[in-house]
Amino acid sequence: MLLSSAIEANKPLIECDAGLFMSIFTALQSPVLGPLFNQLPELDNDSKLILFVLYEKYVNPSSFWKPYLDLLPERVDSALFFTDEDLAYVAGTTLGMEISYTQQHLLESYEEIMSAVEERFSIFDRQNFSWERFKWARSMFDSRGFNLTLQGKARNCLLPFIDSINSTHYTHLQSRGYIDETKKSHFSDLGTYVLPTLVPCSNVGSQVFLNYGGFSTRELVLFYGFAYEEEENPYDLYTLTLDLPDDDYAAERMALASAIGVSTDHYLRATSISMDIVDYLSLVVLPPTHVLELANSDSASIRLVLRSEGQLVSVKDILKSMLQALIDNMEAESPFLASPPSSFPSNCAKIGFVYTRSQHNILTHSLRMVSSWNVVN
Repeated sequence: MLLSSAIEANKPLIECDAGLFMSIFTALQSPVLGPLFNQLPELDNDSKLILFVLYEKYVNPSSFWKPYLDLLPERVDSALFFTDEDLAYVAGTTLGMEISYTQQHLLESYEEIMSAVEERFSIFDRQNFSWERFKWARSMFDSRGFNLTLQGKARNCLLPFIDSINSTHYTHLQSRGYIDETKKSHFSDLGTYVLPTLVPCSNVGSQVFLNYGGFSTRELVLFYGFAYEEEENPYDLYTLTLDLPDDDYAAERMALASAIGVSTDHYLRATSISMDIVDYLSLVVLPPTHVLELANSDSASIRLVLRSEGQLVSVKDILKSMLQALIDNMEAESPFLASPPSSFPSNCAKIGFVYTRSQHNILTHSLRMVSSWNVVN
């Protein structure tokens, strides 16, 4: 979207009647589908909304939404469209399993929806409401949808043309806007959608941006079909689930972990090592006598012992070994990390590799940071 005139900060750039959005309310007002949806209480609103979008795009030749729907991309390179060949580029990570699960879960949802509607209403035939088209509609909501509060509940919506505003880390606009129910409009009683500016926009003719949110590369690949290729994503994480030793003091160690507010789930970043990981690993190697001695101590006293010089030396060794093992395993499973390809069979494969590379970078940066620790006073 290009700026046609200058605008001050905290002023509405866009105001629009919420009745002009593709929401469950417009779906229920459909003269054809509305009465049918009222006979399908077992379907949730998102399922009805997808059927409504497919009907308006592929069945209704005089659809009010046709100019908008015809402009939507035919494909989003999100997880729903990864092939087996594409999945090779996320080898060595857990993303492949997530992608396969996402695809399978949506296929099961599709079959459940079609089982509920196709035998009861002839309009829902599998030619117009095919699996591929259903995937397409779901990907439109994943990649372009706005979650807005309408009549007291958060609801998925498609905002014609407004959803063409691009995303960047630096944003002119307030996330995705909001509904002002005090501003009634001509098409509905849902209120007015308002998209205010965050900063002054004075460069007429330039593009304005919003920020989709603090999404990691994993989330961008799963739902949006793109990734930041030339820069590191500050929201990227590497997820670790750490176990306590299966010994006679496991319950006591977990009690200490609870006392200092750490769990088995941890996250690595490329820029820092969380002290939660340090404290947890220190609990793992804490001698049993110390475990028992700390049983009734406060959190400050527990951390003082966990961060003592001797404990930190052990933690450094464990963390280095663990990170090196994770790096070795990832490099062994991914055929592309050591020799990045110059071209890719698809954009899915390309952004999948961007994710794998980001995970590898987090591990290598973390190992470098840990190796440089000076834990001796």
